[in-house]
Amino acid sequence: MRAVWAIMGLSIVCLAGCTAVTGRQARAYEEGAAAPGTQVAIPEVSVSELAADARALPGPERRVVEAALGALDATGPQLDCSSFVVQVFATAGVDLPRTVREQLRRGVPVELDALQPGDLVFFAFAHRPADHVGIYAGRGRVVHVSTAARRVQLAPLGAAPFVSAWAAGRRVVPAGVSAPRT
Repeated sequence: MRAVWAIMGLSIVCLAGCTAVTGRQARAYEEGAAAPGTQVAIPEVSVSELAADARALPGPERRVVEAALGALDATGPQLDCSSFVVQVFATAGVDLPRTVREQLRRGVPVELDALQPGDLVFFAFAHRPADHVGIYAGRGRVVHVSTAARRVQLAPLGAAPFVSAWAAGRRVVPAGVSAPRT
């Protein structure tokens, strides 16, 4: 019976767009664990610095980053990574599909070192090609929904669990797109 509940729980989480493994690894990050074999110092960046940077971005990217930063610490039992991304991009007039896997097929590929604020960042904690998504906010930071806390958080890409789970970056707001103001 216990195995049935475990399988059902994992299935529900996978259908939501994130995995249970993401939650365990997110808890490790939130407790300050470093990625295996890494000793990288990650400089502090404030939300106000990221917000100031966002004001210089073109319209759609600015709205995406501002909406993502504005949602920090939002919580909810139904909140997951891919639904958060859908909601944030909708503020910029960009429609995205609901699941991580479908979102991974949108836009154009972006390498880790070429990320720009507003890009989607994908991670593979348990399932390839990806099972977790967030929004790049700039200065090496990602806004995402912590599976463990069901809370929107800001985290450094260069720290655990993200550094070892990087899967892809995607740019879904094409240059020159002008979305309606909200």
